[in-house]
Amino acid sequence: MSDKQAEVSFLVDMFNIPAAKAAAIIAEDETEVDELTAEQLKAERERDPFSEDALVPTSPEEHTVEDNGGLQKTVLRRQNETERAGP
Repeated sequence: MSDKQAEVSFLVDMFNIPAAKAAAIIAEDETEVDELTAEQLKAERERDPFSEDALVPTSPEEHTVEDNGGLQKTVLRRQNETERAGP
């Protein structure tokens, strides 16, 4: 991968800039823009979305606590002290 292609990939991945626009920023002429854009689009198509490096959100089942009725927020189990309520 050339330095210019690495810069295009950086702009696309980190700043969500479209490949053609990122290539236009980096390249010096129109033919180079087309080449860099084509290389970036090819690399995106070849990228495996199910690789081990892909970020995957945790499943909701990992956040549940037993005996809370399926609520996501933890239920505090303590007695209400009614003798200290009121003036």
